[in-house]
Amino acid sequence: MSLALVASPISAPTRAAELDGMDAFRSGAFAEAYRTWRDASDAGDARASRFLGVMYDTGEGVPQDHRQALEWYRKAAEHGDKVAMFNVAVLYDAGADGVPRDHQEAARWYGQAAEHHDGRAEYNLALMLTSGDGVPRDPARAQRLFAEAVRDGIAAASAHLRHPLPRAAMNALPPDTEDAAFGQAQRALLSRKPQEKAAAAALFRRAAAGHGPAASMAQYDLAWCTENGVGTPVDRQQAYRLYLQAAAGTSSVGLHQIAEAGALHVRLQMQDPAVTGPAR
Repeated sequence: MSLALVASPISAPTRAAELDGMDAFRSGAFAEAYRTWRDASDAGDARASRFLGVMYDTGEGVPQDHRQALEWYRKAAEHGDKVAMFNVAVLYDAGADGVPRDHQEAARWYGQAAEHHDGRAEYNLALMLTSGDGVPRDPARAQRLFAEAVRDGIAAASAHLRHPLPRAAMNALPPDTEDAAFGQAQRALLSRKPQEKAAAAALFRRAAAGHGPAASMAQYDLAWCTENGVGTPVDRQQAYRLYLQAAAGTSSVGLHQIAEAGALHVRLQMQDPAVTGPAR
């Protein structure tokens, strides 16, 4: 049985509290950010619930706990937050401490996010339907989802279409779509195969040299790889520069927030080596 997903109206005071929490988070006042977002979440703010999930997911201000992150993401998703739906799917798709890998659940949540026109979810679900990974193979539905993903800004999906979209449709796409290198790198990391880590880092590096949102997302992911030694040597100074570059170059509020959080985490690591834990 699918969950009933509804978008809850958010009052002006609750939205203000959400922003106050973001100001506290950016300044490193994590306890204050947590309290503010917890109150906003209790008042029905789905984004505040998602931000709490990010805190547990990244270990910023609270002990890193992917199971807790999943619970907060699910709460946000059940109130209609499509980014949280995608985050739930990714946790199940990749697996994490406390969250066993479950491709069937990942596919279900990608499907929920895809219903809300999340291009990344459409793309990942189409890949699963093509391979039969967690769902029965359904090439026809996969093709429809690839086409929808292209229309929703994931240009990498066009490489999977048997019949390319008309030129007029491709020209109508927003200029800030993902490129193929970024899409390939994302999927390589999700596979968790050791031999693909170096390839993923190299693809992120290629995509990070471009322009637009694809480059900003790739800069963030390359920063994470560089901070944690995934496919490339650890270099916290370079990771710090990449996080700041991603934060400065994106128009996405969500990416700006997590990139700033990553930069702050690396800065704390450089000042105090006892600070540990991945900032993702």
